Amino acid sequence: MSSRTKHMDKTPLLLKICKMYYFEDKTQQEISRIVGISRPQISRLLKKARDMKIVEVKLNTPQFTTDEQISEALEKKYKLKEAIVVETFPAISTRETIGIATADFLNSHLKDDQIIGIGWGRTLVSTVDHLIPTLKLSNAIFIPLLGGVGQQRYEYQVNTLVEKIANAFDSKRYYLYAPAFLDDAETLEHLKKDKNVREVTDFWKKMNLALVGIGEPILRSQAFSSYLDMDYVLGLDRLKAVGDICAHFFDENGRPCKFLDYDERILGISLDMLKTIPEVIGIAGGKSKVKAMVAAMKSRYVNSLITDSTTARMLLEEE
Repeated sequence: MSSRTKHMDKTPLLLKICKMYYFEDKTQQEISRIVGISRPQISRLLKKARDMKIVEVKLNTPQFTTDEQISEALEKKYKLKEAIVVETFPAISTRETIGIATADFLNSHLKDDQIIGIGWGRTLVSTVDHLIPTLKLSNAIFIPLLGGVGQQRYEYQVNTLVEKIANAFDSKRYYLYAPAFLDDAETLEHLKKDKNVREVTDFWKKMNLALVGIGEPILRSQAFSSYLDMDYVLGLDRLKAVGDICAHFFDENGRPCKFLDYDERILGISLDMLKTIPEVIGIAGGKSKVKAMVAAMKSRYVNSLITDSTTARMLLEEE
């Protein structure tokens, strides 16, 4: 059977799947149940439909403008490799504005030979959701920087972010099939010896670039305050934790907040290891995150930044 005939045989199924996904707003999991094939196969068929031009995706995004003057001022003040400052669009939330700007930035910034770590956070979810890739990075490798976080929804898990961004750029990827928070330090140490976990954590030492969210104070964080034991939440608050990166909290001077055995139970890249990566791009915005962003930049946990103009001006006002 010729290649063309094979394509023709699959065309009715592709059309059916595309109609359900793009016009009926059904999820890939729902479509999987309806047509009787696995969700990963649905994902591959949707990609095939785009490759065959059965579907053409066009995104009419708002025309954001970047403020070069504020960007340069941030780079100088915080000694950043790069600062991207995007003007806030009135009809779109700060998180989505930064997500769209980050997605656009990645299209021109990522390279095909890089090992790229992906952190956690709602702004990262927005970034991945707005990716419209213009290039293929078949030799790039995307890896998670943190294990799974409790019973958070599928789209918020780090493995999901890695899968989506790697699919978008047609790249290689590794998953971390383990929880971010373990019961005790002994369990974590045992887990880190597992060859599948070690395969991912070994990549942390070889990364060229990391993309991370910057969290807000723990009492404002719905994810952590609802998941962690209240003893840990209150203990980290007493230590004046202003925010976190990959679940590791720090104070306004960038000092790690060490409460009991909290840090010794986390399967995630450490703050010290972040400082060894050539480029760590922090993406964040909003008044509640300013203290954490300042601390992260001054402590070199991040050395590039993507944010909105309102937040950028507040960062420039900080001493």
